[in-house]
Amino acid sequence: MIAGFLLALAATDSVPAVRAHADLGSYFHMEDYPAAAALRAEVGTVGFTLDVDANGRVGACHVTASSGSQALDDTTCQILSSRALFTPARDGAGAAVPDHVSDRVTWALPEPPTGARARANLASYIQDSDYPALARRRGEQGRVGFELDVAPNGRVVNCRVTQSSGSRQLDVTTCQILIVRARFTPARNADGTAAPDTVTGHIRWALP
Repeated sequence: MIAGFLLALAATDSVPAVRAHADLGSYFHMEDYPAAAALRAEVGTVGFTLDVDANGRVGACHVTASSGSQALDDTTCQILSSRALFTPARDGAGAAVPDHVSDRVTWALPEPPTGARARANLASYIQDSDYPALARRRGEQGRVGFELDVAPNGRVVNCRVTQSSGSRQLDVTTCQILIVRARFTPARNADGTAAPDTVTGHIRWALP
């Protein structure tokens, strides 16, 4: 395990006398995890083939087995194409030659440890003046249950109503306010780095 990634070698065509080689796992870091994939909790293994030139640089990257996540597939090739540097392959005479290397990388999200979940006093972000005028005129009130996707920077990037108050105005206003105003103390991984999290909660709207 290297910064949340597992790297497993796969067989490659044995054309050069000495194959191109590199520690590909060292080029991946947890902060490389695509934000969209992390928020959707996307994980998986990306199989790929690299065209490595005689200087040890990656000329092309081809995904041969998708992880099921376009973001993870694309990021894998972007990282390897821009960062990877191989010890070049050698022919029988010892001259550097191009090579093709097949491999795979597994992207895995660590779970935040107990006590390191994202946290915030959500009720403090909603004021009496936020009560939707239409809901107030209709006498609508009730409890809105919700689920929030919280990014590593503590911002809410998505809000889903899991229990309706019975008033569309109250449901929509709840999510609008939390996305715009809420600031969380981010969740933390075991190594102390900020991590995405999903938080559930509820807000009760009551007319005076």
